[in-house]
Amino acid sequence: MFSPVVHPQHVQLLASLTAAFSLGFLLLLELSLIPMRKFTLRHSMRPSVAVFLSSCIVSMANALCTSGFAASAFYELTTSSQPISLTMAAPESLVRSCAITCAYFIADCYQMVRYREDSKREMGAMGMAIMWFHHSVSLVLWPYSVLTNKCAFFVSFFLFTEITNIGQNIFHACNKGNLGSKITAVVGSCWLVSFFVVRIVPMPWLVYHYVKLHWEGGVGQTGLETVVSLVTIPLPWMLNTYWFILLSMKAIRMLRGGCGTRAQAAPMGTPVLE
Repeated sequence: MFSPVVHPQHVQLLASLTAAFSLGFLLLLELSLIPMRKFTLRHSMRPSVAVFLSSCIVSMANALCTSGFAASAFYELTTSSQPISLTMAAPESLVRSCAITCAYFIADCYQMVRYREDSKREMGAMGMAIMWFHHSVSLVLWPYSVLTNKCAFFVSFFLFTEITNIGQNIFHACNKGNLGSKITAVVGSCWLVSFFVVRIVPMPWLVYHYVKLHWEGGVGQTGLETVVSLVTIPLPWMLNTYWFILLSMKAIRMLRGGCGTRAQAAPMGTPVLE
């Protein structure tokens, strides 16, 4: 049995940043609703759009705050003198990134409870179910990972991919705000490229390390930790592949002048297509 080594300073940092950013994101959500409600009323949009646009603002704020720390952590882990393993020590920047994103998940869960009907109308019942599952699992596994130095390499990459949510939320704002098909198409194309470069291109390299490290028996992990990492690490890759296919199909329809179809929302900033 391997007993995880938890650094008290990392626990304090994670807890304090999560609390602070949770409060900040909650305030941002509620305050941004005021102008968003006026905007939707002025343009005769359904009230639920205001909640959706406010959630986009909070999601973008999270992406702006967390992706830099995650990029720093991922770079540090991949260029470290120590070989890539399942038990690499989590850098402080990864603890910060994890705390900020967990705070965003908490704020997003609050939104889905506080504005349940509005969220359900914009995301769909399946979309909300996926979000609840994703946030719940991530709120448990990611802090555990960074505090016990288990699978920090993979978690740092998943947190770094939040950077593509910037383009996603700008696209949603253009789409929901009826800012014009040309602007929406340009923004959507840029988002599609960033999604492909950040989330799809590195996948074979990451899958290689995933297979290699688990083929070695999950060295440094307990049996349960190995099973959990075996099951959960591939989930974002499968979702990213699925949503990239949907995005590509949507882009092709837009280029051909066809009509888009709505898809259910997906976790971690994956697209709602309309």
